[in-house]
Amino acid sequence: MENPVRSVYRLIRAVANFFLRDPQLFLKYIAVGGASAAIEFSLFTLFYVMLAWPLLVANSCALVITLFFHFNMQKRWTFRDSQSMGRQLPRYLLMVSLAAVMNNGLMYLFVVVLGIAALLAKILQIGLVFGFTFSFSRLVVFSSQAR
Repeated sequence: MENPVRSVYRLIRAVANFFLRDPQLFLKYIAVGGASAAIEFSLFTLFYVMLAWPLLVANSCALVITLFFHFNMQKRWTFRDSQSMGRQLPRYLLMVSLAAVMNNGLMYLFVVVLGIAALLAKILQIGLVFGFTFSFSRLVVFSSQAR
């Protein structure tokens, strides 16, 4: 039986290698993700705090608006992808659908179930969904092997 500490170390190393295999790509993804997070957080704050929209409505609207920006920047700048929209769009929409379920599910879990303040919950949720979307974008949506 393998040592549990060694197993955890190997897992952490594998995850780090995946994310840092191409540091420039990862940094671009982070930059676009950071800009997207700022847009999403600002829109969520506007809709939820200032306009008093219901939690999940405010969250969903902020997410949909941000996705347009995010997709275009990741496609054109981060991944410099030349795939046709017809082939790429279904994969992107699948990722977005899964991320939206995660997005709202995490917000509900954090705010309603765990009682975390909505704005702090939003920060936590964005970080968790980031890891998922980077992996899916790199391996599925913008992958040269998926062509």
